[in-house]
Amino acid sequence: MATYEEMTRNILRDNFVQETLEQSNLSSEEKYRFIHHIVSVYSGLKRHPYRLYYKDDLPTDYVCLDIETTGLTKNDKVTQIAAVKVVNDTIVDTFESYVNIGDTELPIQISYLTGISKEMLEDAPSFDEVADSLIEFLDGLSLIGHNITSFDLPFLARNGLDLRQLLAVDTVGFAKASPLGLENHKLETLMDYYGINTTAHNALNDSLATVEIYNALKNKDYKRRRISEDYPQIWEDTKFSYTGAFANFTRKTLENKILSFGGTISKSVTKTTDYLVVGQQIAKNLTDGVRSSKETKCMEMIEDGHPIRMITEEEFLGLLQEVKN
Repeated sequence: MATYEEMTRNILRDNFVQETLEQSNLSSEEKYRFIHHIVSVYSGLKRHPYRLYYKDDLPTDYVCLDIETTGLTKNDKVTQIAAVKVVNDTIVDTFESYVNIGDTELPIQISYLTGISKEMLEDAPSFDEVADSLIEFLDGLSLIGHNITSFDLPFLARNGLDLRQLLAVDTVGFAKASPLGLENHKLETLMDYYGINTTAHNALNDSLATVEIYNALKNKDYKRRRISEDYPQIWEDTKFSYTGAFANFTRKTLENKILSFGGTISKSVTKTTDYLVVGQQIAKNLTDGVRSSKETKCMEMIEDGHPIRMITEEEFLGLLQEVKN
């Protein structure tokens, strides 16, 4: 798949685009940033469309993530990573680390904007070291962030940390889908709207502010609710268990889907389990470095002749589609 930068450059080579942009007063850099913004926002919305944002599906257990960088290109580096862990709508832990950028230049304007100097990064851990600590901190929870799907996650992936398998809710799209009546949906604008007083462009402060914005949207301003409907109880005699994290829904949503169609949830794999839905696993939760304890138990029972099916997230979505049809 082409990177955002590659797609941006390809679009800028188009004759029609060039002719259109020539009629503007934008500089070459501004033209690049303009097209890059369109590409990144569209790609983020395509991966995480508004239809995911049903109020009863929004996570209450999640990690709010934010990064600071030396710039926006594929050659730029991460200078700071911060995260706030929330369980049952309550902040329980925080994560913050500067990142050593080696010989990469830290532009003066970026240093002025973020308050991060090259000296502050000299003794900081490497990106790989910070990434390992962050993965352990995330523990497979859903992600929340401002521009997280269009900026943070793609940027981290380009630097070697791909978290795009986790469910992510972008508060930009979330705010746009809410009747706030704002001129724009920048983090600073939303902070001002909700009366949040903190220094912007610091990863931890931005993460804490985004938690407040997310909660305000989720609990007050965001109106979209799922339309009630009658579900055929086709899974009435079917028992499900699950393991891991999922990219298309939270664990709560998975349980709601199963229960809606008459199924039951088992916290462990037993002889009466019909399906084990397997999501993305976290390394520290794997009993043998490869499988979770539920996967191991399920495979042993399958070998013993029990009719249990291990299915992926995509296969579960396929089952769900069959039920709806």
